[in-house]
Amino acid sequence: MRRIVWGCIALLCWSVMAQEVVSTSPPLRWLNPSLAYQLPPYQQLLIDLGLLSDGPYDSLADQDQAITDATLALLSLRQTLRGNSTTSPQAQLARAEQQGELAQLMTQLTPEYRSFARLRTALERERQLAEVPVPDLTPLVSMGLGQSHPNLAQLRRALAMRMGEALPPVLQDRPVWDPPFTALLKSYQHHHGLQSSGRIDDATRRHLTSSGADRIAAIQFSLRQWYQLPDRLEGYTILVNIPRYELLVLNGESVELALPVIVGSPANPTPRMNSQFRSITLNPSWTPPMSIVREELIPGYLQDPAALERQGFEWVGKGQTSLPWAQVSPDNVQRVLGQYQLRQRPGRQNPLGKVRFNLAQSRAIYLHDTNNPALFGQSRRALSHGCVRVSNYQKVLDYLLENEPEGRRRQVASALSQFESVTTSVGSRVAVYLVYMPAWVGPDERLSLVDDVYGWVAG
Repeated sequence: MRRIVWGCIALLCWSVMAQEVVSTSPPLRWLNPSLAYQLPPYQQLLIDLGLLSDGPYDSLADQDQAITDATLALLSLRQTLRGNSTTSPQAQLARAEQQGELAQLMTQLTPEYRSFARLRTALERERQLAEVPVPDLTPLVSMGLGQSHPNLAQLRRALAMRMGEALPPVLQDRPVWDPPFTALLKSYQHHHGLQSSGRIDDATRRHLTSSGADRIAAIQFSLRQWYQLPDRLEGYTILVNIPRYELLVLNGESVELALPVIVGSPANPTPRMNSQFRSITLNPSWTPPMSIVREELIPGYLQDPAALERQGFEWVGKGQTSLPWAQVSPDNVQRVLGQYQLRQRPGRQNPLGKVRFNLAQSRAIYLHDTNNPALFGQSRRALSHGCVRVSNYQKVLDYLLENEPEGRRRQVASALSQFESVTTSVGSRVAVYLVYMPAWVGPDERLSLVDDVYGWVAG
């Protein structure tokens, strides 16, 4: 509605504003007739991103300065997320103004992604839903099929409204926990990344009782994260959405494949990153970082001196020299650590599994297989030390090798059937983006809002 209002009043306001602009010193940057058509939707974009207040302002000069501040904040955000510009936001804005290209800058700062537009639509709807009441859930926590309570009818209506579903008249005021209510609750849980228990468990209760302001903040945060991506995606792209525990293989904007992943724990968060696949390592060895060695592996070794050898670890020094386990003891292990590294041989106990996808400039963060696939059955999968574990590495591998010669594909398949470690380049330069978007809207137009697992929205 606000976009419609902006469009309707724009032409009526500009003649009045122009008179004030003439007498204003210094001249206004944004509020001038030459930008009459471009500015209203751009202002609404800045409001949706949470960078600009929708007013009222004391004067046109104050409003103009607020738009400038919000634009600089947006340019700075994009620069930080992409990490690929050496020109300051102030210089970018000044250049656009000097060259008479403010309208082009506004267009450039408006992402054209369909999913971005859908998320903005969801934000507008969420503003309307912010006041939808959720009843006290305390008496419903222990309830089940066939039981009744007045609060059930209100909760049923709230669930349906949040899911964008229309309840049949016969169910709108029904206070009974019946199969349709269980189905609606499970659908809500599944859509928002919760365990589909069909019960009002603790996680579901927290999600349902989150304030409208918190939900709006999460959507606005997610909208801002789209500026990490380039202006458009071309060809195959890997998008890992960290709080959704999901890897998407995209062809342009179309989702070709969705796979569950495991990401870093809150203590070892997976970083946001723009990269590309550099190579793949089949049957990788694992050299754990020193933090894991000192905090986990060595304490385990001191309790059971044979444990690391059983798990396939070896001591490797300069020039790939090795140190036999017979020369290591709990008494000298700390001295050994100063000269040798622990490395785990390829095999079934190796946590990297069968494949490691090596990223350019990755800061030791990889996508890789795992030797513990049972963990993908958990709803909360922030469990790793920072790397991303992929549930079906073969499907990702198939996309990377799609344009490779048949001989190369056979070579890879043969290497995977053995335990010899082999690193090979991949012909196609597939871009990889690790993003943090707790709010997402797919083609079904339904908002999915998952937990802020790292607290980055609030922080």
